[in-house]
Amino acid sequence: MTSLARSESPTIDVLVVDDDDPLRSSLLEVLRAGGYRAEGAPSARAALSVLSLERVGVLLLDVRMPGLSGLDLLDAVPDPPPVLLMTAQDFDGSVMSRWRKVAAWLPKPIPPDYLCDVVWAALNG
Repeated sequence: MTSLARSESPTIDVLVVDDDDPLRSSLLEVLRAGGYRAEGAPSARAALSVLSLERVGVLLLDVRMPGLSGLDLLDAVPDPPPVLLMTAQDFDGSVMSRWRKVAAWLPKPIPPDYLCDVVWAALNG
């Protein structure tokens, strides 16, 4: 699996991983309107394929998905880009401490301006 070195530019600014097709499409639309190169993956397995082929700047990841969950994906990627976890569930601080790769926890629904701000911070932090 390739990892993004700080000196390399990502080929994809944001990879949106969510099994909810309408939500994923909406997030992609917001990010692209904000000027980001954003691509989507409908599952953690699909995201693993993208991550093995592309340099990704930020991983916007749903926690709960059928099959491999977002947390399973984090376990499978040894050196991911900054991760923004999103969920409709309550915030769980143990997730943030267990997976130090998590830059932020975003409660759904995510306001468009806030999403773009958090992505910008993760890409530039």
